[in-house]
Amino acid sequence: MLREIRHLWHSKKEIPYYYFKYLYRNDVKNINDYLGTKEANRLHQNPQLHRSEITTIINNKLAFSLYAQKHGLKTARLYGYHFNHKYFFNETLKSVNTEQSLHHFFQNLFNTYQTTSVFVKPLADFGGKGCFILRSEDLKNQLYKKKEALLTENHLFYEVIKQHPRINEIHSHCVNTLRIVSYITPTGNIEFISTFMRFGIDNSPVDNGSAGGIFVYVDEDKGTLKEMGIKKMSFGGEKLTHHPNSNFKFDGFEIPYFKETYDLITTYLQYLPDRIIGWDVAITTDGPVIIEANDCPNLHSSDVMSSGGLLRNESFRELVTQINSEYFNPT
Repeated sequence: MLREIRHLWHSKKEIPYYYFKYLYRNDVKNINDYLGTKEANRLHQNPQLHRSEITTIINNKLAFSLYAQKHGLKTARLYGYHFNHKYFFNETLKSVNTEQSLHHFFQNLFNTYQTTSVFVKPLADFGGKGCFILRSEDLKNQLYKKKEALLTENHLFYEVIKQHPRINEIHSHCVNTLRIVSYITPTGNIEFISTFMRFGIDNSPVDNGSAGGIFVYVDEDKGTLKEMGIKKMSFGGEKLTHHPNSNFKFDGFEIPYFKETYDLITTYLQYLPDRIIGWDVAITTDGPVIIEANDCPNLHSSDVMSSGGLLRNESFRELVTQINSEYFNPT
């Protein structure tokens, strides 16, 4: 381990704190195939990869939803949103200042869209924090608990995704998503450099690793889950072959609409051609749906969940080498 740490310190020109998160494991075959922290930061900040005209849309969840719906791109349906007590719904603006007016607003929303539930997401949400579901049968009690946030913060109101029943067999208490990282090469080719699937646990409404969720490796050639899933180190770093709630075995599970998922992202990239994007994709009975896009995805998570490190991808390795060269040898 000391030899590997010294090697990374020299080659990456940084103290490799990330080594102690996952590279120390025996199943890591080549530590040189993984990104350093500073390399990941250079990728996030490089103007050749990210254009502000595009990332402005990607980074704002409201702008992304409206843009996708305008162009007929498959995404979770946006019912409405609010900024503090200003509520937007069905092309109208209402002032909502009390628990009673909150109740009236959501009853109207449920009736208009003929639904019994709505997924509420903070506009500035990160890692699934602050998300919850409002249900019509317990609306008054839920609004009593959530009224402070709903009257003082900013949220988006989405349809509750109807997840594919095969995925519900693994975990049905939240929407479990694929995280796919796309890369557009200098010649304009689209490559998918990392794909893994996230599963929630217990009754959590989200599948994020920061909420204790499980990351499961994906065989990208077969479109199936691999044998092993892992939790973030902050939740113990446990390795799992079965989902802890359903006891469903991961290995060999065929992901529905896997090819169609890549096709959908390819279509999105015609409208949002940022060169590196992390996509969160839900699988419904009717096919894949984009939940959101991230121009600054956690590349370290994608790195460890890829097939042996992101730098095993030849074109991506060439990109990182070029950016490192430009950084250390500026003209």
